[in-house]
Amino acid sequence: MLVKYKVSEVAKDFAKSSKDILAILKNYNENGSYKVGTVLDENELNYIFDSLTQSSEVGSFDDYFALGSAAQEKRKQDKEKAKADRLAEQLALAQQLKAAAQAQKEGKSVDEIMDNAAKEQNEAKAVKSEKTEKTAAKSESAQSKKSADSAKIAENAAKSAEKAEEISQSKPSAQSTATEPAKTAEKADNSQKAENN
Repeated sequence: MLVKYKVSEVAKDFAKSSKDILAILKNYNENGSYKVGTVLDENELNYIFDSLTQSSEVGSFDDYFALGSAAQEKRKQDKEKAKADRLAEQLALAQQLKAAAQAQKEGKSVDEIMDNAAKEQNEAKAVKSEKTEKTAAKSESAQSKKSADSAKIAENAAKSAEKAEEISQSKPSAQSTATEPAKTAEKADNSQKAENN
């Protein structure tokens, strides 16, 4: 089956100009006469495909995959943002419906009920931020207490090391003092033996 594929169609499919395709064909067959409407045979198409593939060769697809990952991450973030926006709209609508029902029940205006709801939300946010601040302050005080405890432990260890050093220095002198009377007694024995001889 013979497929009729023209130079202009190849150029269009590869987003190239017809002049670029004609230049490739001129390299293929210098004696050939090609025009934009020329129907190409299988060998000419293969040569064009090979030429375009080699000229568009890339060293690594890492950049390409990185673009895909970045685009995927952006789509995910956009989707999450859209979901959050829809949720906020639904919450606002639910509040309006609740306020309207409450207004009907109490005989008050919807705006008045909405203002009260906004005030309650702000108060709840303030209470939540206070709790967060208190929790942060507690964790800071716990950290400072741990630091103080660590400092006391280090100080006690240093004192213990100093005492151990003092004891180790005083022991040899105690031993030498204990051995001095023995040496004196030995000298006395030696001198008595010498007198006896």
